[in-house]
Amino acid sequence: MKKSFFIIIWFTLIFSQTFERWYGHDGDDKGYFAIDPTGEGKYFIVAGATNSFTSGQITPKPYLLKIDSLGNLLKEETLPFFGEAYCVNKCQDGGYILTGKYIENFDLFLCKVDANFRLQWLRTYGYQYEDWGEYVCPTADGGYLVTGSTRSYSGNYIYDIYVIKTDSLGNRQWERIFGHPQPSYDDHGKYCCETNDNNFLIIGNYGGSAVSDFYAIFIKLDNNGNPVWQRVSNSPQLTKSGTKTADNCFVSVGGRAAGYFNIIKVDNNGNILFENNIFYTSGAHAIIEEDNRFVITGSNSNLDLFILKTNEGGSQISWVREYGPTNFDFHQGNSITKTKSGYLVCGYSWNYNGPAPDTGDVYLIRSDTFGLVFLKEKSKIKVNRQEKETIYNIFGQKVESKKVKKGVYYLREKAIFKKVIIF
Repeated sequence: MKKSFFIIIWFTLIFSQTFERWYGHDGDDKGYFAIDPTGEGKYFIVAGATNSFTSGQITPKPYLLKIDSLGNLLKEETLPFFGEAYCVNKCQDGGYILTGKYIENFDLFLCKVDANFRLQWLRTYGYQYEDWGEYVCPTADGGYLVTGSTRSYSGNYIYDIYVIKTDSLGNRQWERIFGHPQPSYDDHGKYCCETNDNNFLIIGNYGGSAVSDFYAIFIKLDNNGNPVWQRVSNSPQLTKSGTKTADNCFVSVGGRAAGYFNIIKVDNNGNILFENNIFYTSGAHAIIEEDNRFVITGSNSNLDLFILKTNEGGSQISWVREYGPTNFDFHQGNSITKTKSGYLVCGYSWNYNGPAPDTGDVYLIRSDTFGLVFLKEKSKIKVNRQEKETIYNIFGQKVESKKVKKGVYYLREKAIFKKVIIF
C-alpha cells in the first residue's frame, strides 16, 4: 500500500507544471520581481531591467515580461525611460504598478501600465541626490504606498527610509523620512503593506554601514503617515525583504553574518515574537509565509539560487533546494511568490550566454511544493559513470550508475530533474 502511494505521488510530481527558464538578449537582463496575478498559475508578470534594447548604451530600461504557465514568453516590453524596475504589483483594473530607480535624474519612480504594458502615467519623487523605490502596494482607497531609500534629505550623503503615499494617479499625498539619529548610519525601506486595521506597515534596515551594524526596523503608520509605533530588532539583520503573515503579524528576513541569516517576527502592536537564526547562508533575499512556515529564496555561498522552507515557527530548515547550472558564474533569487501547486522565484543568472563577462539573463523557476523542478524535454545521452549526478528511474528509485541499463530515467542536477533516455 505504501509503495502504491509513493508511485502516485511521484507521477504527480513528474507531470506537475514546473519549469526552469532564462529570458533575455545580447545585453544584461535582470529579473527583480515576479507575481502571479490570477493566483492560479495561468500566467506570470516579471519586472526587471535590460540594456539589450538601448542602442549600445549600458544604461538599462525597465523590463516587463509576461510568461505562460509552462514558462513560454508571451510578451516583453521595455518602458520608454532609463531605469530599473524593482517591484511590480497588480491593480484592480488589470494593469500593473511598478517602482524602482529613474536613472535619468536618480529619482524614485512610480508608474502605471495597462495589461498590455502600455505606459499610462509616470511620476518621479526625490530631490538632488539618489532616491529609489524598493516596494509598492495598492491601498484600499485606490492609491499606492511606496517605500525605498533616499539621500536627498540627510544633507550628508547618508541614506534614509523613504515612504510615499499617492492617489490613484500617482499624485503625492504625503511622504515621510525615517533615519537613525547617528548621522553616519544608512537606513533603507524594503517592504510595505496595508494592515488589517487600515494603517500601514514599513519594514527596513536601520542604522548601519556594514552587515553587523544593521538592524531590522518595523514602523507602523496611520493613514495620514503619522508614526503609531517603531520597533528595532534586538539581533543585527541586513534586512532584504518582509511579508505580512496570516495572523496579521509581520516578518523580516536578511543576513546577520557570514553563514547564516535570521527571521524576525513582530505582532500588530510592535511586540517582537521571535528572532530565529538559520545557519545556511547570509544571502536570503525574499520571504513568504505558508501555514506558519516560511519559504525563502536568495543566493548561497556556492553562488547558487536556493529555495528553503522552514519548520512551523521558522526555527529550523525543513528542506533546501539549490538551482543553477555549474557553468554559470552565479545565480540569485530576488523574489518568491506562492502559485498553484508550488512556488515561483524570480532572479537572474550572471554571465549566461552573454557575449561579455558582465552580462546576464532573467532567471525564472517554477517549482512544485517541495521545491523540485521536472523538465519535460527528452534527450538521449551516454552515461559517464565518473560523473556525480544522481539518476532515478520512473518510480523515483535511485539507480546506481554502474547498474544503469538502457531506458527512460530522470537525471537530477541539484533540484532539477531532467528526463533522459539511456542508450
